This record gives sequence, structure tokens and C-alpha cells, in this order.
Amino acid sequence: IHTQDNLVKKHLIDHSQCILCNHAAENVGHLFFNCPFSYHVWKEVLQHIQERPPLRNFKHEWVRIFHLTKWKSMKSNRILQYLKLTIAVIWEERNLRRFARCSSSISAIIFKILS
Repeated sequence: IHTQDNLVKKHLIDHSQCILCNHAAENVGHLFFNCPFSYHVWKEVLQHIQERPPLRNFKHEWVRIFHLTKWKSMKSNRILQYLKLTIAVIWEERNLRRFARCSSSISAIIFKILS
């Protein structure tokens, strides 16, 4: 995946900064899971999926979520669909900001995922 850190390694750009938060270097882990912007998106999505607030420790939350997806059930399929969609929408927002110089609010992004 062509995150900023990978583009720096290939000498295609000279710096790596997350366009969603402008505070940290952009890499896969930061962009999709540790970025404050992405955190707020995930928090709402996980709350919707589980019908309860996520744990404060996101690492434990992910372990629990991925454990739920191991079973063949409608609920696990629904969770997987939300996980895939959330990652795709975060990547789409990153690319819109990077290349089209336009952005959506967190609430608009959450609405797009959950509707």
C-alpha cells in the first residue's frame, strides 16, 4: 500500500506526514488505527457493531473483534463487512485530501460507513 512512509523509502517524496491529523508520520498502522481521526471513526463504527462503547485499550478491542470474526455466522460476516468498509473509506478520505484537496467531516464519513 502506498502510504507516505513507503513513498519516502522509494525516494518518491521527501517527507511523511499523515494528512488526516498532520501530527505523525503516515504508515499503515498510524493511518488506519492510531491516527486520532481514524480513532474517532473506528470508535463510532465499533460502537455501532457491538451496540456498546469500545474498550479504552484499542489493542484489546481488536483482539476481541478479530476473535468474533472467526466464526461463520451472520454477525461475524456483518462485522467483517464493516471492518473492510471502514478501511476503504479511511483510505478514500486520505486520497481525497491528498490528491483532490477536499475533505469530509468525521460525521459524514461515519454516516457513509453506517448507512
